[in-house]
Amino acid sequence: GIDANIDALEAMKAGSLLGTVLNDRKSQSIAILNVMKAVNAGTDITEDVVGVKCTVDGHYVWVPYVIVDNSNLDDTIALMKSIAK
Repeated sequence: GIDANIDALEAMKAGSLLGTVLNDRKSQSIAILNVMKAVNAGTDITEDVVGVKCTVDGHYVWVPYVIVDNSNLDDTIALMKSIAK
């Protein structure tokens, strides 16, 4: 599955889906704000400046998906339910 939506997470909990990935909007938001601050200050965009796990490639900043499996399933369910409110 993709996007770790509630249906996918519940399917994982029930054992009918092996895994999904979370499009990490929190890290993406942090990256966007830090890049905007750096551009405003005239600072080069580097992984350290972005402030989250990422890859900086020319004009692109790639923030990776987070693999969701049994090790972080409950935390991801809690996160997604808190966002859905």
